[in-house]
Amino acid sequence: MRKEVMWTAGFGMTVLLGVTACCDAQAPAVVAVAKAGWKRAQPLMFPGAKVQFPSIAAWVQGTPVTSWEPGGVCLIEFFQTNCGHCEESAPLMSEYARVFASQGVKFFAVTDEAPAVVAAWLAEDDRASRITYPIAADPDKSTLKRFQLSTFQNPTPRVFIVKSGVVQWYGHPDELDVPLQGVLSGQWSPETIRAEFVLNSQERRARDEINYRLTECEKTGDWAPLRVLLDEVIAGFPERRSKFELMRFGALLGAMNQEVEGYAYGRTLEAQYAADPKSLRGLARNVLTGVYIEHRDVAWALQLAQRADALTQPSDAFTVETVALACWASGDRDGALAALERAIQLDTKGKSRAEWSQKKALWQSATPGPAPSKPRNIKGNMNEGESAEDGPSVPITP
Repeated sequence: MRKEVMWTAGFGMTVLLGVTACCDAQAPAVVAVAKAGWKRAQPLMFPGAKVQFPSIAAWVQGTPVTSWEPGGVCLIEFFQTNCGHCEESAPLMSEYARVFASQGVKFFAVTDEAPAVVAAWLAEDDRASRITYPIAADPDKSTLKRFQLSTFQNPTPRVFIVKSGVVQWYGHPDELDVPLQGVLSGQWSPETIRAEFVLNSQERRARDEINYRLTECEKTGDWAPLRVLLDEVIAGFPERRSKFELMRFGALLGAMNQEVEGYAYGRTLEAQYAADPKSLRGLARNVLTGVYIEHRDVAWALQLAQRADALTQPSDAFTVETVALACWASGDRDGALAALERAIQLDTKGKSRAEWSQKKALWQSATPGPAPSKPRNIKGNMNEGESAEDGPSVPITP
C-alpha cells in the first residue's frame, strides 16, 4: 500500500519527504520525535526492504523495464548528466549491462532531469553509441524519493540491486561486483548488511540535522541550541560517537570561534582516542583544513597525523595525505612532497590520484604554509575536516 510519510526532525521540525512507504511491515518504523529532544530518524530504504517498481515518467533511450520479475535481478543506477564521476562509470555500467544480460539481469539508469536535457546530453560527443543501456527520466523525482532520498543520502553514481522486488544492496558502481555475484549465486543475504547500512543513513541524517542547526544558530548568534543538539546526538549515537565528537571539535574551532575551549576539547579527544588512527587523523584535518579557524596549531596537527600514520597498518592513502598537508602547513616542502607521492602510490583505486597529482605539481613552486582562514559565512556544513565520501545529503527544509 502506498502512503506519504511524515518525517519529524529531532529539532521539532516536520518535513514531508514525499517518500513512498514501499517497505513491508518488518521495515523500521518512522520515529515521531517530540520537540523536547533528539532521536534517530529511521530510513525507509535499506537492504532487505521490499519496494514497488517505480513509476517512470519517460524512457529516453533503450527498451523500457516495466516491472520486477519473480526471481529476477534488476540494477538501477542513479546519475546526473553533469556528474563527471557518473560519466567515468558509464563504460563499467555498459559492461555490466552487456555481460550479465545473458543471466537475465535487467539494468536501467535514472536521472531526475527533464527528458529533453537527457536526450541532448546523449547526443553530445556521440554518447549514445557508448552508453547503450536504457535510460529513464524522473523529473517529478518520484523514483529518486523512493530509492535515494529514503536512505537520507543522494550520491551519484549509485546502483541499487533489486531481486524479486527486495533491495539487496546499494553503493558505488566500483563496489558492485561482489554483491552482484553473491546475489546471482544465491549466496547473498541482505539482512547481513542491513544494520550497517541503516547506521550509515542515520549518521548522515544526524549530520544534516546538526548542520541545519548550525546555520540557524549562525543567524541568531546564539550557539546554545547547537551545543544541546551535539550533546544529544553524541549521547544517542554511541556506535559513531567519535565522529560526532569531531564535529563538535570542528564547530568550536571554526563556526563558534571558541578556540581556547576547542583546543582543550581536542586534547581530551586525543587522549580518549590515542589508539584510534581515524580519530587522530580527523583531529589533524580539522585543524589543517577547517576554513574558519584563525589560529592553526600546526605542530600539534603534524604530531596527530604522524601518529595516525604510524598506527595505520597497512598504510592508508588518506592518512598519508593528511601527513602531507601537515608537513606543508609546517613549511616543510620536501616532507610534504614525499608524503604526497607516497599517498598517490597507495591510492590503488585511483579515486584521488588525479587531484593529488595536481596538488603535487602546484606544491613544486608554491610557498608552503598553513591554509588561510576565511571570513565566517556559514553555509550549514561542519564537515570541514574529512572528505564526504557518501555524496550529497538530503536537504532539510522547514
